[in-house]
Amino acid sequence: MHNGVEIKSYIFPNPNEVFGVTSSDPFDQMPPEWHWYYAFNEGQLLFATGTTPQLIQASINRRTGNSEKFSEHPSYQKLTGKLGTDNNVLLAISPITAFKSILPVVEQADPNSAAMIQMFSGVFMNLPENYSIGFSAKAGDNSIDTKLLLTLGDFKPLFQAFGMMFGM
Repeated sequence: MHNGVEIKSYIFPNPNEVFGVTSSDPFDQMPPEWHWYYAFNEGQLLFATGTTPQLIQASINRRTGNSEKFSEHPSYQKLTGKLGTDNNVLLAISPITAFKSILPVVEQADPNSAAMIQMFSGVFMNLPENYSIGFSAKAGDNSIDTKLLLTLGDFKPLFQAFGMMFGM
C-alpha cells in the first residue's frame, strides 16, 4: 500500500537463468528478476516495469499532490503549448532527469568508478530538469499526424557541464 493505493506485481524470473544461459559479458546488468507493477488509482491503470515500485509510487504522489505534477512544470507548459493537448500520444522527455536516473545504475554496475560518478552527480544535480524533447501523435483521417519538438536551448547547460568535466 502506498497512500491508500494497493500496488501489486507479477514477478518474471531472469530469462538467462530460466534458459540456462550464462553471460561472460561484464556489462550484462540483467536483474535477477523483473517485476511488472500495477495499481488502479481513480479509475486509471498505472503500470511500470523494473525492480522496485518507485515509478508507480511517484505517480501516486503526483496525483495526491505530494509532489510536483508534470503538467505544472513550466517547461512542460511550453511543450504542450507547442504540441497541443488534443493528442492521442504525448511523450515528454527531460534529458537531465534521464541522465540523473541513469547515474545510480552505472554506479552500481561499476563500483570502481564510484568517485567519478559522484563527481558527475554533483555537477548534474544543479541543472534544471526541463522537458526539452517532445513527441505527439494524433489519429487523423487515414493517417497519423505527428510532431517532434526539440528545445535546443535547454541542452546548453548540459553541454557546458560536459565541457567543464572533460576540459573542452
